[in-house]
Amino acid sequence: MKITGESFKQLLAYGQKIGLKVLLENHTGFSRSFDNLLALLRYVDDPGLRVVFDWGNTFNTTEERIAGIHEMMPYIELISAKGRAFDQQYRHTTF
Repeated sequence: MKITGESFKQLLAYGQKIGLKVLLENHTGFSRSFDNLLALLRYVDDPGLRVVFDWGNTFNTTEERIAGIHEMMPYIELISAKGRAFDQQYRHTTF
């Protein structure tokens, strides 16, 4: 975590100079793990590091998605909500 976190701090310092934020997405590899992503955000602790939260990539149930969004909310810049068809329990029916 230290090596990755310190790398992001350097990237953010440069981004701040040129007016950019860095957006992470819970997609594959290290960032697919919700716990890894949250730990990195907390380690770096910089408002320039935010998340494009893709709720179709990390969680299996609606309850997990909602709990994850609540925990990740301070860091979310955008939400990638891939959903169009839901059943009565708000489960996506076309994944």
